[in-house]
Amino acid sequence: MNKFGELSESPGQAYCENKHKLDNFMQDPVLKYSRQDSDQIRAIYMRESKKLGQRLDDLCKLDLHENSYTPISTIKYIGS
Repeated sequence: MNKFGELSESPGQAYCENKHKLDNFMQDPVLKYSRQDSDQIRAIYMRESKKLGQRLDDLCKLDLHENSYTPISTIKYIGS
């Protein structure tokens, strides 16, 4: 589903892209000094996302490459 609520033509690719964005967002410790439970919340997210995405996570392939010394990551859905 896209940001307008429409179904995607390739739901597997949309899942991989959105999960990659959310994983990158949750990786950074935001509000670490003002909230004591931020590390615990990130740990809960990682644990629960592993459970929920068990079936599809192996079908997402992360491709890392450099463009003028700037790392770029793209993610592809390799399922059918």
